[in-house]
Amino acid sequence: ASQTVDRQLSQGVDAIIGAASSAVSLTVIDKITSAGVQQVSPANTSPEFSTYPDKGLYARTAPPDTFQGQVLGDLVAGDGNTTAAILALDDAYGTGLADNVEKAFTAAGGTVSSKQIYDPKAASYEAEVSEAKASNPEAVVLIGFDESSKIVQEMIKQGIGPDKVPLYLVDGNLSNTLYKDLPKGSMEGTQGTLPGAEASADFQAELKAINPDLKDFSYAPEAYDATIIIALAAQAAGNDSGLAIGDNIKQVSAEGEKCTSYQQCLDLLKEGKDIDYDGKSGPIDLNDVGDPSKAIMGVYTYGADNTYTRTGSEEGDVPDASQG
Repeated sequence: ASQTVDRQLSQGVDAIIGAASSAVSLTVIDKITSAGVQQVSPANTSPEFSTYPDKGLYARTAPPDTFQGQVLGDLVAGDGNTTAAILALDDAYGTGLADNVEKAFTAAGGTVSSKQIYDPKAASYEAEVSEAKASNPEAVVLIGFDESSKIVQEMIKQGIGPDKVPLYLVDGNLSNTLYKDLPKGSMEGTQGTLPGAEASADFQAELKAINPDLKDFSYAPEAYDATIIIALAAQAAGNDSGLAIGDNIKQVSAEGEKCTSYQQCLDLLKEGKDIDYDGKSGPIDLNDVGDPSKAIMGVYTYGADNTYTRTGSEEGDVPDASQG
């Protein structure tokens, strides 16, 4: 990431979209913002960014995990589970989301029977799964990335797989390809959360026209919206410098006349009007620290083919992560 950012800055870019991972963004955010360049991530959800000293040059189109944690914790409790084991990878994203899930679940009357922060590069997860099993949970929450497939395999091996104990996933490991090699039906009934509106069939078709091999559309709407609000901020400022974009990016996404496409918003700007871009991912409405203040959280459920479909959603105000 550091080498990539060095190359981009040497090319004189005014804005950078990314990184996807919160942990990766934390390694480069100082370099980007110190150069006077605007950074917009479509997928960073760690609450840490809400209070980060970013010189007003960092924003994101995905809500902080204060929101996802609330929805997921309520979902686990709402399904009638009174105890849950949490397994989360050891980085800013994993620990932050684990804390917010625990907070919501316990507030709903649940008890976290086991909470383990694991090394995503570990050779084996036998000990972690064994400890989770020993706590006799009614549900398991797994917060991770690609290593989640190994953990699920170990859970099945130890008899607490999704067919035995309800499993809940998050945006980082909700995937149509990650569990494809598991026996058919292994993931059936597993639920997961993913911020943002569902990528529409038309939008998916546009993306597949560029890359026919796409199977997952996680954060595709947010990535698109990140691009659009950067462009609109530059248009509103009449200046495409990083600082000018940073000064205008919040204004074009909130408290103005609603518009839902780049062209529609651009026409309003040319008329001298304030705009409020509502995008592919939802209302956005960036607040003073660059977080979406309103968001949509999708709930997805796996079928017998080990792939997921959207089965519900929740739209609401995002808890202010900058207030702790």
